[in-house]
Amino acid sequence: MVKIEGQLAAQELSALDLLGAARWDHAAFTTYALSLSFFEAVALDALVRAGSAPPLIIADVMGVRGALAEYGARVVGKDYDIEPVSVKHGVLHAKVAALVSSDDAHLVVGSGNLTFGGWGGNLEVAEHLHPSFAADAFDDAAGFFRALATTDRATHDAGDRLELLATALETGAASGVRNGDVRLLHNLTEDLTRQLVARADELGGATRLVAASPFWDDGAALATLCRRLRLSEAFAHAHPKPVVEGLGVDNWPRGCALPVHPVAVEWLAADERHLHAKVFEIQCRRGRLLFSGSANGTAAALGGGRNIEAGVLRMSRAPQVGWTWVAAAPPTPPTSTKDAEADEQPVNGVLRARLSAGRVDGRVLTSFPTGPAHLQMLAGGVVHELGFADIDPEGRFTWQADGLEGQGWAVGRVVLRLVRDSKVAQGFVAFADLAEIRRRTGSAAARLLAVLAHTDTPEDAAALMAWVWDNPQALSRGPASGGGWGPSEPRARPLANTHELLSPAGSHLPGRPPSDGSPAHDAAWRRFLDNMFAALTAPRETFAVRDDAGDDDDKEETGDAPTTKELEAARKRAEDRRRRRVAFEKKAFANFERHFERVIGNPTAQGGLESLAAITQYICGALGASEGRTRGYLQALVSAMVRDGDIDRDAATAVVVVDAISDVGHSWPIRARVARRRLLTRGWVPEVAPPDLQRASGFRALLCPETDTDKFWAEVVGCSTTQEEVRAFKRDMEAGGLANKYPILRLRPEWARLESALKGSARARREIYFVSADALRCPCSYTALPSGVRIELRSAAIVTTPCDHVLLSEEF
Repeated sequence: MVKIEGQLAAQELSALDLLGAARWDHAAFTTYALSLSFFEAVALDALVRAGSAPPLIIADVMGVRGALAEYGARVVGKDYDIEPVSVKHGVLHAKVAALVSSDDAHLVVGSGNLTFGGWGGNLEVAEHLHPSFAADAFDDAAGFFRALATTDRATHDAGDRLELLATALETGAASGVRNGDVRLLHNLTEDLTRQLVARADELGGATRLVAASPFWDDGAALATLCRRLRLSEAFAHAHPKPVVEGLGVDNWPRGCALPVHPVAVEWLAADERHLHAKVFEIQCRRGRLLFSGSANGTAAALGGGRNIEAGVLRMSRAPQVGWTWVAAAPPTPPTSTKDAEADEQPVNGVLRARLSAGRVDGRVLTSFPTGPAHLQMLAGGVVHELGFADIDPEGRFTWQADGLEGQGWAVGRVVLRLVRDSKVAQGFVAFADLAEIRRRTGSAAARLLAVLAHTDTPEDAAALMAWVWDNPQALSRGPASGGGWGPSEPRARPLANTHELLSPAGSHLPGRPPSDGSPAHDAAWRRFLDNMFAALTAPRETFAVRDDAGDDDDKEETGDAPTTKELEAARKRAEDRRRRRVAFEKKAFANFERHFERVIGNPTAQGGLESLAAITQYICGALGASEGRTRGYLQALVSAMVRDGDIDRDAATAVVVVDAISDVGHSWPIRARVARRRLLTRGWVPEVAPPDLQRASGFRALLCPETDTDKFWAEVVGCSTTQEEVRAFKRDMEAGGLANKYPILRLRPEWARLESALKGSARARREIYFVSADALRCPCSYTALPSGVRIELRSAAIVTTPCDHVLLSEEF
């Protein structure tokens, strides 16, 4: 982009450097044309890397309509928001970027849209302003956004956000320099022609006008400007290279009632890109004006009541040498009807939709019939038929959408579509509850969302584990989600079927999102955790496998045999990618193992075992941990789960069962009894219905993907443990009979005495004692039990003492 300075020096402005220069609390962009593929790949990337708050795009409905036709955008409505604006008798054409932090503020005002062409492909102009020399312009920008918030010329629902941005700009420029030399002009309160004439009169009146614009009308706007400036002629830049073409406009003011002299302005003509810059130089008797921005040489831009425009006016209050040029020929009339800023008149309308607290609040911003309309959701490449929504006279509608966050968080962009007869309106869904997620997770939000969408990288894994190490309790469900081994709390099912979750609501009035800490936001956080845990525990491809896929992409057939140089370049790319992956994997593993040891040592105080189990499955799956290493983590988790109860019952059951199944060193019956004993240790009796093993699906995929889990669970339900047989033996002995089969006790060398006791032998009964599993002394001789005897008692629940007595324990 070209930057205009007071002395007309053309310099390169790196807007990307500015976006990444600080952590911006407010980052807002207005635009007409819009490419979200560009924004996410270039602008958003720089903002995210700097740790800035989610940016806001304020775009004309034409730009939003074009963006809806793109499929490269993935995080719209999540990592940034779009507010569509519909303008009566015109379009939102201003191109303003506002960046504000706690101690700094910047404005970039120019001619370039948020597209690849607008940020480098075309020849554009842009003014980079700072309060240190242009605080007046920040006041003007605040006025522009406030006027946009309240004008009856525009339809939108961004009023509160525009007011917030205006206040931030005023605060950021509060102590800046104000001398009136640099101002931001807009046409929401007065047309640009009147404002330019007034400023020229302040400098003694105009003596010459030179204009550059890719789009002109029939010359009426230029003639009006010249007459009001009391000029009898004008000079217009005729670009030696093509200009960006437009629909319904000319590339030259051919019908102007006053003479228009074609010239090639030196600093513009030197650039070979297609002209899209709009800039006006007005020489005055006591100075000079430079006006640049979004306004073309048309009545729709320079007049009133049509397009919404903005530009920067620089005033030099002393005579200066103006632009230099050479004579040129007018461009030939355009032969194409192609419009680089707008497609042909579209058919589809545009709507705005925000999802908060399980409800969608929407508004159609373009013409659309009232009454019931068919509602569809486009997510992850699938069209979901939702039913009908009622559209009120203002275009508003609501829809109850409990659980929809889970789908939206786990896929790319989500689009809502309304269909009524031949009318269609659609727009992006903004996930307002993500503000609460970001508030709780801070810089890790983007990493967590990448895990949800299965688009995470080794860098994401390393950053996520570093964050977990610093915030060990961040992913803990807490009491509200149901802890311990009691009955589980009801949960929103992750990635639930849309047809089961959505039903129309009765109200048409949009609600405001609740404040932080509200029950609705707490519920949103719990729903996020449900879906986060589902993603962490899901089977996944290792980063190494993805890396190999990248190697295959490098080897893709092109029709010609690769040269030695191309093969070497591909090999170097693959090696660089592998080296980078390995480095981040090492960082992720290091932080994970530190966190693992910390939680295992004190699970209640350090975030809970359910969170650790989920993270362990993610790390082992994504980083490709060996089977032995994974088994080691799993066994440590199970031991801690049996020892401490700070974990949801369903999650614990899944982990315990998968651990038992994967223990291939023991027979199937022994594994089943081990699983049963561990569950009974925490007081939960296995029921006939098989448990949901999704909470351990990552472990299962790594260790026992082919096992029939239902069959194994039937074995768990049908078997018994030694402790259960001891309890049954105690009852039978007291009742005087042999009511049970005792498959485990019958295999013990003590069985003969046990059987005699059951048959009523008084001597045998005197030799049998029921004790605690942690008994330290023989109840007969009161001597200390040898360590070997104590260990066997705890593990087998039956042991013979050195004094030949039988000790039994029914404790787990």
